Amino acid sequence: MDAFIPQLLTTDTRKKITIGGDILKYLSDPSNSIVCDDIGVFIDGIVPWMQNSNFKVSTQGLNVMCSLVEHMKEDFRPYLSSVIPPTIDRLGDSKDSVRNEARNLLTLLMSNVISPNSLFERLMAAFSHKNGRVREEVMQCLQSTLTSHGAGAVTISRLLPHLVRLLSDPTAPVRDMAFITLVEAYRHYGDRLRADLTNKYPVPPAKLPALLSRFDEAKNSGLLMPTATGQGDEGKGDDETDRASMKSGSGVGKSRASSAPPVRRTVLGTPLPSKTAGTHT
Repeated sequence: MDAFIPQLLTTDTRKKITIGGDILKYLSDPSNSIVCDDIGVFIDGIVPWMQNSNFKVSTQGLNVMCSLVEHMKEDFRPYLSSVIPPTIDRLGDSKDSVRNEARNLLTLLMSNVISPNSLFERLMAAFSHKNGRVREEVMQCLQSTLTSHGAGAVTISRLLPHLVRLLSDPTAPVRDMAFITLVEAYRHYGDRLRADLTNKYPVPPAKLPALLSRFDEAKNSGLLMPTATGQGDEGKGDDETDRASMKSGSGVGKSRASSAPPVRRTVLGTPLPSKTAGTHT
């Protein structure tokens, strides 16, 4: 890993693509011992790749970061503040491959590093991002999270003001996605969400009747999840201090390079359906 660090600084796009392929090949080989003097320096070196204007380079950067998350798991936590903002930006990329890898990275973070609820706390900026595609993608991410992790994994009341505001977004696809996301959220949270929307949040009068009608349609068609009808387990929307700081973390997770003190000789640890459950408003 140390040998790759100086190579990350090259500005030659062809060299970057070659180096990226070498890094991914190295990380994918389970027989390789992944050891690094300072993993933070390596991660900081990959972040500009994620932001690169060449879609092949940015895709590789995201791919490398995904592989690191899978290897490091909770030890990746100290690097979230460096990695999440550029990942949000990549959700708005014009290339499908880049957006797909950005979504994949967020999914891996929720599965390995940080609770879904805490991740969405860090994704709040995406709901008001200047790029409409980012606003659209983060709502798709929320739908996928409800499907894969259940309603209990997300404190929806924290997100409702953003979703309601996006019903009036200047971009039609974003408005449509906000509407769809609220309907999907209703399937998981039920009439508690309906009550919040009618009593607490200023849903545009022109949108409210159609929204409530879709809620009724989902309910009458038997599409509500057990958590929406009070039959499911009550999940915990808070993150229990993120799994007790992921059992206090270990190894790499206790330090970070560039943004924090360096770690010496660190050894790393080795779409959109709409149907499944959990609860929180």
